Amino acid sequence: MTFTEYRRNKMNYKKTNIPYQVTGQFSKTLTDYVEGASYLKPFYACSPSVAGFGEALKQISTHEYPRKVLFESIAEYYKKNAPGGTSEATLKNIQRLGDKNCFTVTTGHQLCLFTGPLYFIFKIITTINLAEKLNK
Repeated sequence: MTFTEYRRNKMNYKKTNIPYQVTGQFSKTLTDYVEGASYLKPFYACSPSVAGFGEALKQISTHEYPRKVLFESIAEYYKKNAPGGTSEATLKNIQRLGDKNCFTVTTGHQLCLFTGPLYFIFKIITTINLAEKLNK
């Protein structure tokens, strides 16, 4: 396949959203959580939605956090481990951590026997997409 054929074919792809339930890869508890099942609501304060994150941000914005320690520690890490190799955008984002209206999206990852690296990539993309939505 030539590069031109690849580009032409690539342009014909379209995005399809697949609900968690349809994949068969997630537990009933997780799919119920995503759907907002009432029996799980006692276990969390805010729903897993953009509106739910907005509510969570309102709740935590009243707390004091050691932001200065956070952004100074991360800045020091980059200074020691990537001297001169850190982009301006990264440095700007590190400084933004000192702003009381700046929040981070953090995720964890457990190894998955059958989906392995695919799930890891899915988590990264999902986390980036969530951060972009919340930033808007």
